[in-house]
Amino acid sequence: MIANRRTFTAKNGQSDAALDLLKIEARTMSWPHGLRMYSSSISQFSLVSFEAEFDTLAQYETFWHEWNSRSTTPAFMAQWWQLVESGGKNEIFTVDVIK
Repeated sequence: MIANRRTFTAKNGQSDAALDLLKIEARTMSWPHGLRMYSSSISQFSLVSFEAEFDTLAQYETFWHEWNSRSTTPAFMAQWWQLVESGGKNEIFTVDVIK
């Protein structure tokens, strides 16, 4: 299993709006294993992050390709870039679960 974490810095005063927009968009998507969203508490200020798990790298690639191909994605991205700074991080981690 892999985890994909994407982290952005919200523009001044826009953290809550960015998180709200992300929640709305996330509800329209079929996440394989759900989605976790994070906002900074004790960290760099104004961070907005989300993390999703995928069974394989191929599943991750297919998921994001399908999302990028949706007709609604450009409108979401236009709103998104109004709320966050350019850039960010896109990380992929291997998940090992110890029971």
